[in-house]
Amino acid sequence: LSPKSSAKQLGEINKIRAIWITMHKQGFVRDGSETALDAYVNRMLNRAKVGANVRYHTHFLTQQQAIQVLEPLKKWYQRELLKEQQGDNNG
Repeated sequence: LSPKSSAKQLGEINKIRAIWITMHKQGFVRDGSETALDAYVNRMLNRAKVGANVRYHTHFLTQQQAIQVLEPLKKWYQRELLKEQQGDNNG
């Protein structure tokens, strides 16, 4: 791994953590722990597979895996923000 790619990979992992913690603080995620984040990461990366699940740890994701987790996480966060805004408007 070149230093350049590992920095980018770490950047993606940090974004995943930052969004997860923010979602927890805003009440969108019940458990903001690293264990809960790892469980989410495992669900995201294992859902398309058939057979035995692989155990992933957020800290050790490849850049490609991090992107596979980050993109749906960002979309989930955007949906939650939108629902919250619509809720504020309706009542």
